[in-house]
Amino acid sequence: MVASRNRGVDRAPGPGHSEVATASTDAERRHAMCRATTLVSFAAVALFLSACGDHPADDLLGPLPATETLASRGQPDKALPFHGSGTGWITSQVFAPGFPVERSTFEGRCSIPSDYIVEFSANGQATRLGEFTIVFGHCSRMYMDAGTGAVSFDYGDGRATFVAANGDELHGTYDDGSADLMADGTVAWHDTFVLAGGTGRFEGAAGGGAEMGVTDSVTGWTTWEFEGIITYDASN
Repeated sequence: MVASRNRGVDRAPGPGHSEVATASTDAERRHAMCRATTLVSFAAVALFLSACGDHPADDLLGPLPATETLASRGQPDKALPFHGSGTGWITSQVFAPGFPVERSTFEGRCSIPSDYIVEFSANGQATRLGEFTIVFGHCSRMYMDAGTGAVSFDYGDGRATFVAANGDELHGTYDDGSADLMADGTVAWHDTFVLAGGTGRFEGAAGGGAEMGVTDSVTGWTTWEFEGIITYDASN
């Protein structure tokens, strides 16, 4: 569980994060967090990226999540490969009013109090979609190790909308996100996604998978890849 921040005390890390040392003064803590924020003004999204340094894709992806089959006409109960890649950028990043001292649920947008909400816009190529554009965004929480200066994140409550070339939409969510600020200034991230309906041929679509990506912490430029399965009525 992530503890809410109190003045002068670093919050407890989320699952998978090393414990954050307590800052000695309010001023030191604010300075450290603001410095990290300046370094990491990035937006993370729904999807999976190629070649992340020393982390092979197979190691980061692990087993794909089970999917629910909703398609009932063209290809009932048939799971099809769903994979692709793309590039994009951060379009907005809104911080909690009390950042870096207090987190916010952003009027219910975030299920867990978070430091900021980030939104992306991107385009790419994928099976079942062809060329696509996408908008996506999520709630993010930042952690800094006061001893080492290492910066890490977790994120969730992600929402994504793919739009195919003919206008058909594919909707999805993503969660269980984890990210780290690397020595070269990039942020390496990964999460899992669930497909949940859409319009046109993707009405009633279902599926899911995993994704990972890299975001430039200065420019917000992002590249990613995703891998999973999808069921939908391909006869539309």
